[in-house]
Amino acid sequence: MNLQNLPQELIYTICESLCLHCQIDTRTPASFLHIDSPGTRGIRKTQLDLCLLCKSWGYIAQRVLHHSYGFPERSDRGDVRFCRTLCEKPELGRFVKRIYLRQISQLDLDLDKDDDAWLLKSLERFSDTLNLPQKPFNFRKGAWSSFIIPLILLHIPTVEDLQIDTRNLDHLMQQIKKPSESHLHTFPQNVVKVTMSEGPHCQEVFPLRGPVDLSDTAGGGLLSNIQGFDILIIGNPTRQTIKSPLELDSVRNLHLIDVCLGREELQLLVSATGPLEVFKYMGGFTQEPSPATAQDICEVLTIKKDTLTEAAVLTHYTARYLTAARTPENVTWLRIATKSIWKRTESEPTLHDQALVDVFPPALSTIIFEADREDMEGLSAALTKYILSNCPDNPEDQILKSVQIHVHLGIPPGGVRNPPVQEEDPSCERIRRECALFLKRGDIEVNSVYDD
Repeated sequence: MNLQNLPQELIYTICESLCLHCQIDTRTPASFLHIDSPGTRGIRKTQLDLCLLCKSWGYIAQRVLHHSYGFPERSDRGDVRFCRTLCEKPELGRFVKRIYLRQISQLDLDLDKDDDAWLLKSLERFSDTLNLPQKPFNFRKGAWSSFIIPLILLHIPTVEDLQIDTRNLDHLMQQIKKPSESHLHTFPQNVVKVTMSEGPHCQEVFPLRGPVDLSDTAGGGLLSNIQGFDILIIGNPTRQTIKSPLELDSVRNLHLIDVCLGREELQLLVSATGPLEVFKYMGGFTQEPSPATAQDICEVLTIKKDTLTEAAVLTHYTARYLTAARTPENVTWLRIATKSIWKRTESEPTLHDQALVDVFPPALSTIIFEADREDMEGLSAALTKYILSNCPDNPEDQILKSVQIHVHLGIPPGGVRNPPVQEEDPSCERIRRECALFLKRGDIEVNSVYDD
């Protein structure tokens, strides 16, 4: 078989089967596979070999090789090589869609004449954007390395997915002029999604860790340099750094992961977004005063009620009353923690069976309840009554079609990860039995899970 004569479609299939970018499940919004194993390095070497096989293979293999940056050569030297490659072969940059960036360390490395010439040429090209040191430049012993990350960004006009390790982000932003000073936005203008977290995020690990500084000299300054992105994912933004004005008017999809905000900071973030369609609040624990409750979150979301269609309200902090959850009337998908609605106490061991009726948005087609196992007995009557209240006389009028109950079992016994669940909670069996009418028209799914 002559490999050079294979159809382009088959060559694409072969190359993409080796592509780490193409193997990612992009449906998970906060996912980024950080790959740095000998096996994946071998894949990269195979891709490089295919680039050199012949012209027909080389063109396609190069396209696949540069789908993304950050796999798997996460090293300072890899950053330098990548940036130089894009500088010297800018045609490769148009294939890069996804990059993972972090602050580069100071390389203890002398530059040869070619490196010096390349760096000076690049810095002069972007002199209206970068805060350059005083001339004459002296980039010996790695003093130039802090400019490599912004140079990578500036060389890639086609990036759609930008993932930033926010450690030392303030140092990165020191290298970049504010848009008001440079009269242009620094970063690529085709970015669709921005993820900001402290350290690499693996698809298998939740949550994103922080804290993320959103002040003008760090994360806020970074975001002000990007225009038109739709999706913003932030891991644990620091409350004290969220100030007005924030430039997020293009954001339609906001994910706050491992977050502990107060109502005021949450209001600033949500108000700064554009016509928000998806909002997800994945709460953590905090010692700070007045953390946002479910009532706070839903009240803030009322300012986006005309456009909002999906929401996740996962906070550990309970409101005395939850009255605002119904106001975002166009929401069709809702995920909510039952702890944010009711906590079992000696004086109230059972939630009143009418407590959830007419509480949630009327347009819901899917609702997901996150509940602890010890609360299920006290919740079952209220959940049953809520489900049945969404069964109108005419089946064609029924809007709610899917109810999911995620029962959290706590820490797995013996420290075993993902042990098998022996049996379903009896309260869930009772809910199914009493909601037989709903099951004729929709679905009730129960998943029992151990916490990580």
